[in-house]
Amino acid sequence: MSLSGKVAIITGAARGIGRACAERFAQEGAKVVVADIDQACGQETAAAIPGNGAVAIFVACDVGDSAQATDLIASSVDAFRGIDVLVKNAAILHTADFLDVTEQNFGRVLRVNLKGPLLVG
Repeated sequence: MSLSGKVAIITGAARGIGRACAERFAQEGAKVVVADIDQACGQETAAAIPGNGAVAIFVACDVGDSAQATDLIASSVDAFRGIDVLVKNAAILHTADFLDVTEQNFGRVLRVNLKGPLLVG
């Protein structure tokens, strides 16, 4: 599969599955936007991608925040003149015994895992 000339935004791309997706998209020729709330790991991921013509940028983004989600899209379009692929990978997990789950913990999971994909696009 060739993604040459395509632009891919990958949320939650600082590490794990998101990072693997970002690396693979770059290997296939895509220009990659590494989006994550973790700035240090996100910048490291974006810096590790370039090579063999691959291009990547990092955009700090909390996908559960509408202003940051809007800025992610705008920054991607500004950098690469368009968006072809959007991988909504950002997600969080809060583990606790049922009786120990707080409304705040539950709300945070919903904000990132459900509201985030809606806000990003």
